[in-house]
Amino acid sequence: SQWEKMEENVESFKNLEDNLAKQNISLDEIPYVIQYNKRDLENIAPVNYLEYVLNNRKKRVQSFEVVSSTGQNVFASLNAVSQILLHKFSKQSDTPKVDAAPVAVPLEAAAAS
Repeated sequence: SQWEKMEENVESFKNLEDNLAKQNISLDEIPYVIQYNKRDLENIAPVNYLEYVLNNRKKRVQSFEVVSSTGQNVFASLNAVSQILLHKFSKQSDTPKVDAAPVAVPLEAAAAS
C-alpha cells in the first residue's frame, strides 16, 4: 500500500500473471481477492489508485483494506475467497456427469476378491 513499494507490488502482480500464463491459466479463471495490506502505515496510496493499478480489468475482484498486524479485514478477505471457491466448486459439481458403461469382470477375478 505504500507509495515506495508500488513498483514492487505491480511487478509481483505481473509476475503472478506471467507464471500463470506459462501454465496456460488466466488470472480470470481462478478465484482470488486482493488485500491492500499495511493500511495503518504512513505514506500509503489511496485505494482508488490501487484499484486502478491492480484491479483494473474486465472482471474486477473484491478487494479489502487490511491491517494484518491487528487482524483488520483479514478474516473478511479469507471468508470472501472461501465463498468464491465454494461457489466455483458447487457450479462444477452441478454439471451433468456421464456414466461409464459397466465393465464385465471375469469370474476368476471376481472370485479372487
